[in-house]
Parts: sequence; C-alpha cells; structure tokens
Amino acid sequence: MEPDKEELIELDEEVYEVESLKGHRKALYDKNQIEYLIKWKDYADEYNSWEKEVDIFSKNLVDDYWRKQPYTLEDFRNGTHKKKVKLSSSNKKRPVPSAVMLEVEKKQKLNDIKSAKLTAEPPTGLTWNDIDSIKNIFHCGTETYFAEVKWTKTDTVSFIPIRLLRKFNPLKLIYFYESVLDFNCKGKSR
Repeated sequence: MEPDKEELIELDEEVYEVESLKGHRKALYDKNQIEYLIKWKDYADEYNSWEKEVDIFSKNLVDDYWRKQPYTLEDFRNGTHKKKVKLSSSNKKRPVPSAVMLEVEKKQKLNDIKSAKLTAEPPTGLTWNDIDSIKNIFHCGTETYFAEVKWTKTDTVSFIPIRLLRKFNPLKLIYFYESVLDFNCKGKSR
C-alpha cells in the first residue's frame, strides 16, 4: 500500500536544530497559542524566527527556557505573569521578561523612525536597485507603514514608506513578506 500524499509531504519536510529559545509571545492569530523566538543552530541571528509551540519537539528545551524566566509558563498562559514575579535570593539583576523586552524594542524602533530623516530617495550615490534587504516593517501611529531598509555597498539603514518600495522595488518587499509569513495549507493539521 502506497503512503498518501500528505504523508509524503510530511516525510519530505526538513527538520532544523534549535540552538536556543530567545523569547516568547502569544501568537498573533490565536492568543491561546504561544510562539517562541528560535535561534537556529549554525545560523546567524538574522535567521531567528518565531515558531509555534507545537512545532518545537524538545520539551526539555522549553522547560529549561521557562526555568530562566521570572514567571512560569502557566502564569504567562493565564495572563498573570505581569503581577507574579519569581524573587531570587541573590543580588543578581533580575532578567527583563521577553515580552517586556519586545515592547521596549518596539518603542525604541518607533523613536528611531520618528527621529530619522525620512526621505523619498535612496541614500546619495545609490539607486532603488541597491536595496540589500528589508529588515522589518513598522506602523508608527500614522496611516503610513515604514520599511527598515538595508542598502548594499554601505552600512546605511533607512526608513522608507512602503508605498515607495511597492513602486520602485516591489521584489524586495515580496522577499520580506515571504520570509515572515506562515502559510498554513488547508486540511493539514498539526
């Protein structure tokens, strides 16, 4: 008897090794799910990605991660993690919870965008084709979304309205979206 098509697809999927868990959050699409920021073994930090809890096969890795947090997994699931903090008897500085760190990073990024010189042109000497990659996309309270753009031949990073990228270099925008979207095939359960 031949295996069905879904089994073949599942057997063909690659499995990557996790080096460590760097953060956690409630899933954007389902607040009952938890996602972890994964540092992949043998890959640079730029390849870190958010993965669903059900896709992490090492229970020990998750357990070790939560032992280092100032609150428990259950507290985080129940939403009581901000009120309840584990106190340590040592004088070591208490680590900042990952969710709070992400909020601080978001506020810092918004300040960077607001203080940056926004321009409708590439940096001097570069063209729209000199975009190396799009690192992130931000919404900073206005109707405009901004892309954090890294340019080739320089270490320059600019904040460009995405409407301009759609016009002048839509392919880089597509590459960014493909790298962050999670496609869930209909009929495939996890």
